[in-house]
Amino acid sequence: MNHEYTEPSQDRQQWLSLMAKTPLEDLKDQWTHCLKTTQLIPENIEQYAQAIRPIQTGLVQVRGRMGGNGNRFNVGDMTVTRAAINCEGFQGFGYIAGRSKTHANLIALLDALLQNPQYQVVLQSSLLTPLADLRHKVLQTNVEKTAETRVEFFTVVRGED
Repeated sequence: MNHEYTEPSQDRQQWLSLMAKTPLEDLKDQWTHCLKTTQLIPENIEQYAQAIRPIQTGLVQVRGRMGGNGNRFNVGDMTVTRAAINCEGFQGFGYIAGRSKTHANLIALLDALLQNPQYQVVLQSSLLTPLADLRHKVLQTNVEKTAETRVEFFTVVRGED
């Protein structure tokens, strides 16, 4: 089965971002739960995946801008790991910050499966939605913890000068 390359959809960008930001253990747990509760996806689906190239770890240059809109400058280097998989004719890619080959490989497998119309709806409801809920809870907890440390400053003006 050969599929022509098309530009990544907004959905694909969102699920890749979500999986890359999800801790590996949470992603594994949700994937295992998804396999157990969903009869559509075979539990040995990982055996059908073939690496397009070996998993690679390298550095990327991180750039920033002064004030968000000024001239660009190099902040430094960041370690990134990438994986590429072909599963049932669909190519999946996984990029993560750091050195976790397992994490990048799992993202690549899930990316390939999410592109397959046969599995897409099931995976979106049983994998991506719970991951998005978990991510939202983590972000909300961080906001609440940060709000607890907020300090209100005020000044008292005495007379006119």
